[in-house]
Amino acid sequence: MDFKETQRIDVTWLRWLFIISGAAIVLMLVFAVISGQEDVEGAGLYVGILIVLFTMGGTYWLVFKAELETTIDSVGFQYRYTPFINRTKTIAWSEIESWELIRLTDRIGFVGYGYGYKKQTFRKITSFLMGGNEAVRFILTNGHTFIFNTRMTMELQHALAKHIANKQKVQ
Repeated sequence: MDFKETQRIDVTWLRWLFIISGAAIVLMLVFAVISGQEDVEGAGLYVGILIVLFTMGGTYWLVFKAELETTIDSVGFQYRYTPFINRTKTIAWSEIESWELIRLTDRIGFVGYGYGYKKQTFRKITSFLMGGNEAVRFILTNGHTFIFNTRMTMELQHALAKHIANKQKVQ
């Protein structure tokens, strides 16, 4: 194995947004209990608040526990994005037409974090953005494009150059 990186989404403002929203919902639940609504409408309010709270908790878990694992070895570029893609997928070296390192400020239509998929007229673009400014873009021989975020740019570049240096696009 020439390269291995494991990343999680680490966006402080998003984490605080979840925490503050969750606290507001818990306060709504506390005030509803204190006001002592015992009728059917009060029970519906409790159930609704609890459903929203559990949905937010599940979303928080999915967003912040999701993990992108990328590996480079003699077989190809391998990736896994748990809990959404649990089995390791491989992009063989022979499938890669070209690759380049890009800055994520030049996202070309991708915004946000996590898994992204965009289908254009004659090509598909799949992205895995976990935060940070650097990424690698692979253009495959079938026209499909993959974008993987990285925080270990130099190590990734050296590992890719070892296997497919002749396919690197120069910026």
